[in-house]
Amino acid sequence: MNKKRLAGLFVSISVSASVLLAGCAQDESAMEADAPQVHETYSAEQFFQTTSYRMGGAGPYAFSAENGDLIISSDQTGVYNAYRLNTATGEMTALTESTDRGVYAESWFPEDDRFIYQQDGNGDELTHVFVMSQGGEVTDLTPGEGHKAGFAGWASDGKSFYIFSNEREGGAFDMYRYSAADYSRSMLYENSEGYDSFDITVNDIKTGTSQSKIDTKFSPRAGLIFKPKENISFYYSYSESFLPRSGEQYK
Repeated sequence: MNKKRLAGLFVSISVSASVLLAGCAQDESAMEADAPQVHETYSAEQFFQTTSYRMGGAGPYAFSAENGDLIISSDQTGVYNAYRLNTATGEMTALTESTDRGVYAESWFPEDDRFIYQQDGNGDELTHVFVMSQGGEVTDLTPGEGHKAGFAGWASDGKSFYIFSNEREGGAFDMYRYSAADYSRSMLYENSEGYDSFDITVNDIKTGTSQSKIDTKFSPRAGLIFKPKENISFYYSYSESFLPRSGEQYK
């Protein structure tokens, strides 16, 4: 009789202890959930000590035709410069050594190690397009002052490439074709009527589908100068601009 009562007592104690432990575990979980999350923070000094890397354009000549090196830009010296990156070893070799104006590499040439890059006037955003030869000689393809130019890609045969520039008129970008052999150029399109064209392609990696769309629009601009007196002038301007559909707007 006493043995049965003792066994019952042990069972009761065991069940009570299990309930107590379960209650403690739940309380600890709730405390952990309510505890503030601690995130690692970095100082501004650490942020500015990071090194950035930038690939050239998404064209077909990101890799050298001679040895397969990837052309990139990096600010590891504090100023963006162009580098060739050995894709097997990860070794980087400087192609430019600017100490003030950033150099942004765009593309190798299709058959040799000349390369195209862009550079502005130390922050004025008036970019010019340059070519550097294999011997280090630099050619400004868009010389002059007060205008902006940019690299627009290669022709399909690799014999010529395209550059847009507003050197003719500050408010409109014209398109030029340049010979890859001697850098001679011809105007491909004169944007005299404020005609804008925006070409977008959306690739869905999940479904493997692709959609393309071209938006075109005229951007009217007009100006009027009124001189009531020789030393007084009033200027009135009117213009319209358009935001191309992209991202979620594309749908």
